[in-house]
Amino acid sequence: MFNRFAVKKFLICFIILCSFCALSADDKESADVAESNSEPLEKPAGVEEVSAPDILQNSVVTIGGLSGSGTGFIAMIKDKPFVVTNVHVIGGIESPEIHSLNGEDIQYSTMFIAEDRDIAIIPIAKIPEGVTPLKIADSISKFVKIKDPMIVCGNSLGAGVLLASKGYVLGLGPKYVETNCAIYRGNSGSPFLHTNSNEVIGVATLVISVNTKDSITKNTLQKSNSGVKAATRYIGTRLDNVSNWTSVTQQVLYKNISAIKMYRARLILYFNFLNAKEDKDLPANLSASPEFERLSQKFLRDKIKRDGTSSHSRFLNAKNEYIRNLEILFNKERLNLLSIKAPEYLRSEQKMYAELYEELIGSMKSFRD
Repeated sequence: MFNRFAVKKFLICFIILCSFCALSADDKESADVAESNSEPLEKPAGVEEVSAPDILQNSVVTIGGLSGSGTGFIAMIKDKPFVVTNVHVIGGIESPEIHSLNGEDIQYSTMFIAEDRDIAIIPIAKIPEGVTPLKIADSISKFVKIKDPMIVCGNSLGAGVLLASKGYVLGLGPKYVETNCAIYRGNSGSPFLHTNSNEVIGVATLVISVNTKDSITKNTLQKSNSGVKAATRYIGTRLDNVSNWTSVTQQVLYKNISAIKMYRARLILYFNFLNAKEDKDLPANLSASPEFERLSQKFLRDKIKRDGTSSHSRFLNAKNEYIRNLEILFNKERLNLLSIKAPEYLRSEQKMYAELYEELIGSMKSFRD
């Protein structure tokens, strides 16, 4: 549509934007992709799939709804029962239901989310029958050692069946714990059980794919003394040192996360539309942004009507009006995006999207005649 729109910075950001879509939380689409190949891409060294101890399996819960699935577990926090999971699990599913191993529907109303990491704790009225709450470890850096044995148990691939994987601790950080236990989509929110103490030292949160196309990374990964042992890294989030929590309802959390995803979808639409070289390359569906659809369809109608010199000036006027309206639209959406109270794990994404909107607005100004 406007070839000059393909500025280098925006193109780089757009590639990053698409990668966020591919690595988003355990939504239904992502789960379907994972389920098409039931074997992991690689079996982490030292991993053994095992039967979970009764204390672990009975405390783990499934979290799911029409839009996705994940895992959680029941633990005592300050002598009160909570379901512990990730923010991206409980907040990324519309009207999620929580079920214990015996099928009991666990009711909840409000929840607390960590201000500096992807952790949510959900107060519950009572402990489900047959459940022994897990104990959350204090100050894990004082007693957890590298190579300590551990188990991860969760709703692997969103199948509604709790599977366990045995491995060991690979590394510790201020916020994270790394393991070689096999973690699938659907395992987000699973407890990292330290088997020496039978205490939870982390919550399964993300999987990082190492860029083996980079020659330095590839060669280093092959060294026998490499700290990174495989092309896939499995990361859990620590619970022991969370200091600040924010109270929120699931409905508000889901609304905010969905809004961030909406602006992501709109940015992809804008990029594809404005970078189309020919009208035949334009995206057919513009419904992700109703106002953009209205403005663009009007402009395309005006474009078709031009025939000869007399109408060229009218077309230029229509084009400039279209560009001015897009500037107004993009700036309004940028401000609305920045007003969203995004959870911690989405804040860098939110900031990047706001920068993309600024690039859009700057590009629009360069199109004016």
